[in-house]
Amino acid sequence: MWWVQHSTGCVEGTPRAQRIGELLAHGDSCKVTQNLWGERWSKLTINAMRNGVCALTGMTGRERDSNEVSRLLSIRLGSSSVRVGRAAGLALEPVGGLDLEQLAQAEDDPQALEAITEMIMAVARSRSDAQRPSMGQDIRKGRRTETDDINGLVARRGEALGIDVVLHRRVNDVIRQIERGELAPSPALLQRIVS
Repeated sequence: MWWVQHSTGCVEGTPRAQRIGELLAHGDSCKVTQNLWGERWSKLTINAMRNGVCALTGMTGRERDSNEVSRLLSIRLGSSSVRVGRAAGLALEPVGGLDLEQLAQAEDDPQALEAITEMIMAVARSRSDAQRPSMGQDIRKGRRTETDDINGLVARRGEALGIDVVLHRRVNDVIRQIERGELAPSPALLQRIVS
């Protein structure tokens, strides 16, 4: 997309880019941006911290967020994903109602962990009990998931950058075992990931 740099320093999409954004907004949320890779990694972070946990446990989104073990795993997955994105030089953007700065610090800072937990629980309270991320739906229907392109991608990029992404690697590996019929989704599988 084409961009116009204003003398004020503000960057704004061209009229054409703005019009395309307006048209796309009729079908889903849309934002015209010059930070495509930062936006995409931010969205990937949300998917990496939530979708795989539902897929491997069989939990709904609300169940995942209400369960202390799965919620803490989700936070740890999100935290490492933010660190990978930043190490890759991406400018991450707020997404999913979460403060990504606090998410990045949540593993080491009790106040950041508490703040992120409150944000996650606020989103959980607004969800239907039946809401299930697409990867969880794929597992229920016996379809191949996007795990290699979500948790697997974070694992590969993080490993290349020297960042601890062992949880993403474990989530990806367990979901692949479920896809092959070697395991069945269960909250008990959380212990394979967090131990």
